[in-house]
Amino acid sequence: AWLWIKYRYFRPRAYAVRAGGVTSESVVSVIIPAYREKGKLGRTLRHLFASAAKKIEIIVVDAGGKDGTMDECEGLNVKIAESTRGRGPAVAAGARIATGDVLLVVHADTLVPQGYDEFVRTALAREDTLATAFRFKVDRATLTKPELPFLVMESTVHIRATTLQLPFGDQALGITKQNFVALG
Repeated sequence: AWLWIKYRYFRPRAYAVRAGGVTSESVVSVIIPAYREKGKLGRTLRHLFASAAKKIEIIVVDAGGKDGTMDECEGLNVKIAESTRGRGPAVAAGARIATGDVLLVVHADTLVPQGYDEFVRTALAREDTLATAFRFKVDRATLTKPELPFLVMESTVHIRATTLQLPFGDQALGITKQNFVALG
């Protein structure tokens, strides 16, 4: 079962952040930082398009891997941005060209649940939620090793994300564009 996690950050006065303001019609801009992701990105892109409930835009940010990763975008309705190496600069480059009210940062090898965009809109529409993430789960169909270590990993990631409010990037992180810009 997929769920969103509410984040209640301390709100310093220096930042003009606010919760809520997202509607069921808000466009979700999916940002995928891509550095040497050949063989993974195409599957994720097709899954994102097939799993969306409403209007989304997908932005793939080329972080300079030069391994043919960006070739997997050919023929798909995605925006392309370029950045220097590193996830931070890549996410910022994608956010600059995003037209949606909501940003969802997804790793190139992450698969999100069916209707993921609706889950994100619903979570960010709440007045007590500034950011959101999905529950981490390993794709068991691709496992070549015993499942027990992955069950332990799923459990510890869940504890970290819910207790410490620190999700991993593999959980797909959602935030409004307004708050992303305000937080820098």
